[in-house]
Amino acid sequence: MNDYEDCRRLVGGVMVIAMYAIGIAFFVLLIGAAHAHERTDKECREAGDMIEHVAQARDSGSRTLAQTLADFRADIIAISQFPPEQRWFVEDEDDARVLLNGVERVWRAPKSPREQGDEFYEDCTH
Repeated sequence: MNDYEDCRRLVGGVMVIAMYAIGIAFFVLLIGAAHAHERTDKECREAGDMIEHVAQARDSGSRTLAQTLADFRADIIAISQFPPEQRWFVEDEDDARVLLNGVERVWRAPKSPREQGDEFYEDCTH
């Protein structure tokens, strides 16, 4: 490996961490429905973008499935401390399952990052 590749991998990892932080901010700041959560088009698009970034991290080699799942599970536990109406996307167990399944699919059925995000969006809205 050369210096360019090392630098590219490092920058890719930093960008993924930044995207996770943005995703967590969305979890905490955006307000969802008070009762049964019907995911909106916007929520599904944003979650699809997160899945796309997970696939980019996979492709750069900066994250493993185990690391990513551990991070997402820890985030979901932290987020669950907030009332459901103050959460984005993960308002209930079904939302958490959908998101974690999307993360797992990135490694188990690899496609391009854009395809992964688009596939998640389609599944989320239907």
